[in-house]
Amino acid sequence: MKSVIRKVIENTLWLLFQKVGVRIVTFILMIYLARSLGSSDFGKFTFATSFTLLFIALSDMGITTITIREVSRFKERGPDYVGRCATLKIVLSIMAFIALSFSLAVVNVPTDTRLVAYLISACFLFRNVGVFFGAVFQAYEEMKYVSLTEFLQQVLLLLICLVLINFDRNLVSISLAYLFCAVLYCFLNITIVHLKFLNPRYVIDAKFWLKVLKESYPLAIVAVISMVYFNIDIVMIGKIKGEIDAGWYGICYNIFFVIATLPSAFLASIFPGISKYFVESKSLLNNAYQLSFKLIIGIGIPLSIGLFLLAENIIIALFGNQYSPSIAILKIFSTLIFLSYLNSLAGYFLTAVNRQKETAKILAAITCVNIGLNAILIPYFSYIGAACATVISELLLFILFTASLRGSYLHFNMSDIVKPISASAIMGISIILMINRDWHLSVTIIIAALIYLSIIWTTGYAKEFRLAEL
Repeated sequence: MKSVIRKVIENTLWLLFQKVGVRIVTFILMIYLARSLGSSDFGKFTFATSFTLLFIALSDMGITTITIREVSRFKERGPDYVGRCATLKIVLSIMAFIALSFSLAVVNVPTDTRLVAYLISACFLFRNVGVFFGAVFQAYEEMKYVSLTEFLQQVLLLLICLVLINFDRNLVSISLAYLFCAVLYCFLNITIVHLKFLNPRYVIDAKFWLKVLKESYPLAIVAVISMVYFNIDIVMIGKIKGEIDAGWYGICYNIFFVIATLPSAFLASIFPGISKYFVESKSLLNNAYQLSFKLIIGIGIPLSIGLFLLAENIIIALFGNQYSPSIAILKIFSTLIFLSYLNSLAGYFLTAVNRQKETAKILAAITCVNIGLNAILIPYFSYIGAACATVISELLLFILFTASLRGSYLHFNMSDIVKPISASAIMGISIILMINRDWHLSVTIIIAALIYLSIIWTTGYAKEFRLAEL
């Protein structure tokens, strides 16, 4: 049992390094691109990226998650399972690129934006193949390889883009850099899998493909719906209100995405474990949920409050006055942090306990609501309307996920919520005082974080985590 605990802690730390390290590097890159390209070209890049992401889920169809689950349970089947799924992955990637190309030909977008979309789509397809082979690392619970390859790829991308920006290169050059780094990442993961873990037996097996797709199609639906859910607002803003508005909205979306995905380090590290707990031990599964709930609540609430209070300082300090319209968007997005954390937790657990069909139905309903709200609000309120539509959608998603988990795993004490809220309120007061005294942004963030952590530790909230129960 202790070895299991150590493995969870080790993998969580590695994935935390990946999420924090990669997100920091990505965030730095986004800042340079936004400031150097300007709101117009950055808006084109954001629009092209979001449009491409609408189709990328078609290249996976949920087989990566299924591969993690199956190989973690039955490692002796790994070479056959991974090899057959890899050939399926390639076929799906080709089909996704064809679908994207057809859609770009139909949609009326500027020529340079269309070319960027083609290059970014190729980048994402290579990345997706690399992520599939990275699933082997997760199945063997060796998250260090996931973290290192992701981090190296993103650092290389940052360095290349900085050089290109210094030489005043255009959007196409930036997009080619993205594609180049994705290709390297893909082949690096394939090489590590062959050298360190297993030798996949690549076979074209239509019967096996159909079997896997039949099992994974709920996850595919979830993935497609998620891509639509998270990217349709930027696409609609770009088409209805223009690419500059999409750029203003895009930087806030990227900030939110960087913060919102932080808990996935912990959730991804325990996913193989909770998949096994569902089969082997319901008590361990329940304990894993309680621990996860307390952790993400303890992180999510202070981040929501801090981001709301510091939104103006963050936007002006990082992106300049040309992005001042983004301040209101970021304030609205800040309310979503802890909700998105809880929704991520629910999604992971529903998948681990083989209830992905339920997740697909919930996400499908919420995505329809989100598209409808965007269609109504964006023409009148532009990016503010899109941000409000996202808040309403996340709230509805939280309500439905909570209803799904209630009676199974959703048990917690009021202290699990009261303590972080109280600590966050005190932290918020300190932030307001520091803002009024014009303290530097970085100093304000550090002091606020120390205040929150000290209060959490004093109240005993941090000590209540029982890793031994896992």
